[in-house]
Amino acid sequence: MVITMAGQLYQLLIMMICGFLLAFFYDVIRLFRRTAAHTLFYIGLEDAVFWLVSAAVFFMLVLWLDFGQIRLFLVFGVFIGAVIYYALISPVFLKISAAAVK
Repeated sequence: MVITMAGQLYQLLIMMICGFLLAFFYDVIRLFRRTAAHTLFYIGLEDAVFWLVSAAVFFMLVLWLDFGQIRLFLVFGVFIGAVIYYALISPVFLKISAAAVK
């Protein structure tokens, strides 16, 4: 299937937003871990559920955007979105939320 450059850019931006949101939800899990005591079992369970949900979201988006064709730039889009979140927003979010919890 042929996709225009504008279509590819649209798909890339959607996947970057997906990566950004997935990173945000992982920060919410990290915040929850700071507020309540967790054993290693529950930490592993939370991580497993997060990654299963993340994989499901990724594949549903790929199915919706590109009829199930996994293209490398879609994977990079998720990665870039997560990196942007962790570089710019995550430190501020964790600092503010830690102050609000105390």
